[in-house]
Amino acid sequence: MSKRLLPESMYPEDFTEEQFERADAHLRELFPTVPTEPGLYLDREGAKWTRHDDGSWTDARGDNRGGSAVYMLGAFGPWTRVS
Repeated sequence: MSKRLLPESMYPEDFTEEQFERADAHLRELFPTVPTEPGLYLDREGAKWTRHDDGSWTDARGDNRGGSAVYMLGAFGPWTRVS
C-alpha cells in the first residue's frame, strides 16, 4: 500500500487499491493549481486566503487548513495573488 494523500478515514471504507490510486491521482491534478509561495490570495469568489510559510492556509473566517488537506484547496481556485 502506498502513502495516501489524505488520512485513511477520509476515504470510503471499501475502496480498492485502484480506487485509492485514482482518487489520489485526481487530487494530484488539483494540487498544481494551489499557489506554493506564502502570501495573500483571492479565491475564485474573491474571498481572501493566506498561505503561510509552513504550507498551511487560513481562510477569511480564520479557519486553518494544513497538512494533506492542502490538496483539497485546488477546488477553490483559480487563485489570484494580492500584492
